[in-house]
Order: sequence, then C-alpha cells, then structure tokens
Amino acid sequence: TPLINYLAAAQAAHEQGNEKDSDHLLRQAYESTPGADMAVGITKAQLLIASHQYEQCLATLVRLRKKSPNHPFLLKLLKTAYENLEDWNKITETMHAFRKAKIASTDELNELEQKSWIALLDSAAEEIMRTTGSSTNTDAIDVIWDKLPGTMRKNEKVIHTYTHHLKLLGESQRAEALLRKVLHHQWSPSLVHLYGQLDVTEPSELLITAENWLKSRPNDDELLLTLGRLSLKNQLWIKAREYF
Repeated sequence: TPLINYLAAAQAAHEQGNEKDSDHLLRQAYESTPGADMAVGITKAQLLIASHQYEQCLATLVRLRKKSPNHPFLLKLLKTAYENLEDWNKITETMHAFRKAKIASTDELNELEQKSWIALLDSAAEEIMRTTGSSTNTDAIDVIWDKLPGTMRKNEKVIHTYTHHLKLLGESQRAEALLRKVLHHQWSPSLVHLYGQLDVTEPSELLITAENWLKSRPNDDELLLTLGRLSLKNQLWIKAREYF
C-alpha cells in the first residue's frame, strides 16, 4: 500500500511543519500508483486548507474538478475554499452542485446561499456609491437581483437588503412597490419597519396602505410604530401620538 503510506507520511510531515518533505512525499505518492491523481490532489488540498493557503488550494481543486465535477468530498473542500476567499459569485454558481452532492445540511446551504447573495448586493451597492457618490443608476444592484433564484427572491433578509439599498440610492418609490407586494403575501416585521422609513413624494399613500394592514393586525407592535412614523411624515401629529 505505497500510496496510503506516502499520503500518511506527507500529512505527518506537514503537521511537523516540514512543507518541503510533505511536497516530496506527495510527488512520490503520485508516482507510486497509477491513477493516484485524485487521491494525491485531495490530500494536497486538505493540507493547503490547513495552512490557510486557500488560493493555491483552489487552483488544485479546480484542476481536479475538471476530471470529476461531482465528487462530493472535492466539492466540500471547494466550498471551504470559496467561503474563506469570500468568492460569493462562485458559491452561487456552484450551489446547485453543492446541493446535488449533499455536502452539507439543507439549512447550512440555505444560510450560505443567503449570505452569498446578500454579500453580492452589498458589494454592488458599495460600488455604485463609490463611483457616483449617490445615484439613481441602480443597474449594478438590479443585475444581481435579476439573477436571484426563486427561493432567494422570497427570502426576507435578501429582500430587506435589496430594498434598503434602493432606499439609500434614492429609489424609495421602487422599494415601496416591492415591499408592498411582498408584505401582501408574506408578513415580516423587519420589512414593515423599513417601509416606515422610506422617503417618497406621496407619504399619504404609504399611510393608507399601512392602515389597511392594521385591520388584520391591530396589535402588531412594528406596524403601529411604522404607522406612527408615517403619520409624522404626513404631519398628522395627533394620529402619530395615538399610534405611538
């Protein structure tokens, strides 16, 4: 069993800090057994991850994946490398393969996908602010939104991130339309909270919409707070006091 012995020796050398010896033993492992490329490559990737050398690890994994695109353990290592490199684009592109190979629990993959799309939305919004200071040209962030899979378009935190950035970029009217549509089907205290902070030309329309929600949710704390804020925007002081 020369292959197994060489791989074990390479790992032992790595743990002792002898990287040169570890690399030499990996080469010997590769030469010892025909068809050992996958086993040697995965071992090398594991050692690179342990050393936090994620870019080098990624290069190895990408090469191996060309030969075995659906290898579960390889995909699990790939997920680790992408996460540590914060390569959110690649995570979203590879998510289907992650799910198909069942490399993690459904909840864990859902959380990772949510985190990735939120990071991409944040990055797009930051780029707009950096290049224009403040602009109603939201093309960069809209492109990300258009790419979202159906499940993420219903995700409360993703919707909040997108509409919050629309508000900051001067597109409160668009944010209002989306929030109103979402809240009609999917109640969310955090989205209601954001609804009360939008700056639109006709705040009276927002107040009417929110008061309609109150009919079915008369004791909803977040809604009452939002109604108070919207009443202030409409200079309805007595009504605002009652809601507060």
